[in-house]
Amino acid sequence: MEETHWHNITDSDTDRLLSAIEHQDKVLQKLLVFRSGLIPKDLRWLQLKAHQFYDLLSKRELQVFKLRVRSHTFPEIAAVVGVTESSCKEYWRRTIKKINAVIDPPSNDG
Repeated sequence: MEETHWHNITDSDTDRLLSAIEHQDKVLQKLLVFRSGLIPKDLRWLQLKAHQFYDLLSKRELQVFKLRVRSHTFPEIAAVVGVTESSCKEYWRRTIKKINAVIDPPSNDG
């Protein structure tokens, strides 16, 4: 098997590789959307709630949420997002509050 020498990759190779990665990301995203339609009928309400939740998040809250659910720590997220750890924790608290409000809204039983 031929060994790859990454230092020999040309700008043209890099452009093609980045283009292939972008194409793969788009295909994967379409596949995930397709798969999301294959949810058992009794669980489809969760899909609708997920859309509502997503639409409520600010750009920063969404960044923190995506990283946190991938098990990144608050210090790691703070470094990536460019805010303080304290701010990350506040964004996380807001996302939890929003998801709880969407999934389990307060009852109007008086």
